[in-house]
Amino acid sequence: MGRYGSQEYGKAKLIQVSSRTSSWGGFDAFVWMEEQANREMARAEALKGLESGGKDTEAEDLEKKYSAGGNVSVDSAMEGLKREIQGA
Repeated sequence: MGRYGSQEYGKAKLIQVSSRTSSWGGFDAFVWMEEQANREMARAEALKGLESGGKDTEAEDLEKKYSAGGNVSVDSAMEGLKREIQGA
């Protein structure tokens, strides 16, 4: 499964964190754990991007959705809202 998904890795991290909490304050340990979690999530996202061939599908989806050639232009949407307001 790999280094980051193994139970041994999780146990090692737990021991590492618990040993640090005895010498640090509780809040410092929490901040450290949050930073570690953020780092691991960023690493996972980067690996996911590499595995997908570097394609950012979310950005492409947003670009398609909001491009000028989309299904509904801004001008037609504004005209529809104006008609709604005037009719109400």
